[in-house]
Amino acid sequence: MKLSLNWLKDYVDIPVSPKELADKLMLSGTAVESIVERGEGIKNVVVGRIEKIEKHPSADRLSVAKVNVGGKMIQVVFGDKAVVHKGDKVPVAVAPASLPQGEIKATAFRGVASEGMLCLDSELMNDLPSVLTYFGEETPIGQSVPEALGWDDVVFDLSITPNRGDCLSVIGIAREVAALFTEGRLKEEIGKVTYPIVGARNDSVHIAVENPPLCPKFCALYMRNVRVGKSPKWLARRLEAVGIRSISNVVDVTNYIMLDLGQPLHAFDAAKVEDHYIIARLAKDGEEIATLDGKRRVLEDSMLVLADTKKPL
Repeated sequence: MKLSLNWLKDYVDIPVSPKELADKLMLSGTAVESIVERGEGIKNVVVGRIEKIEKHPSADRLSVAKVNVGGKMIQVVFGDKAVVHKGDKVPVAVAPASLPQGEIKATAFRGVASEGMLCLDSELMNDLPSVLTYFGEETPIGQSVPEALGWDDVVFDLSITPNRGDCLSVIGIAREVAALFTEGRLKEEIGKVTYPIVGARNDSVHIAVENPPLCPKFCALYMRNVRVGKSPKWLARRLEAVGIRSISNVVDVTNYIMLDLGQPLHAFDAAKVEDHYIIARLAKDGEEIATLDGKRRVLEDSMLVLADTKKPL
């Protein structure tokens, strides 16, 4: 299980270093397999604002930008992979700088000096796509890019034993850490519903559990007027930190709650659930289901599935 230190700090004060925290967790029975500093290897990469863009005088596929990097203006030569306009805020390596792939030094391209580089996401972290991140107006010029992207974080890889299912969540580990350092005190009350659920109707959704030994209880809530779209950046970044790909706001929030509270969740498109009926049952041998990665999986009759009246969901 991957655990973000920043996420953990939402719930409990931690007065020691990541290494000391790992040692304490090990002694309390939670094995820490590894500690990874996100953003490691990134130095002198900041949020810069494009103030002026001109074509390179002797290279058709190159442009020259004047970039405000906070406290000073630098000149950067960049290629057509980086699409920027005046006023855009983007990641800028200010030479001398470091990226996971190597050092960035001041140089010249076709006789034009370049004091840095506009950085694609894939140049900042190997497993990210080759796209340029654009920061909002609220992001300060000159701020460290790892800090602006939420990468100023430490990720622990924990090995949770089968008898400690209570530790398979951020709040579960937070309780362990609170017992170690704060006499069990957490920062805030967890899991309290602070809004009313109104307008519930029995005909909105129907539930049937056909295999109580494998699924003792299943609950569902019908929600209307939901708009599927991109997740807010803080949510996508937090999931990415622990190795989960952001898919959409609806999918991401279910994954977030699962990791945060240890409660597995799934969102169904009501238009695709036959008769608005969800059934917890064993699969029929040879049934297939399409997973979120686009692949079709063949099921066996020993597997528990959630299905509607016609097919597994």
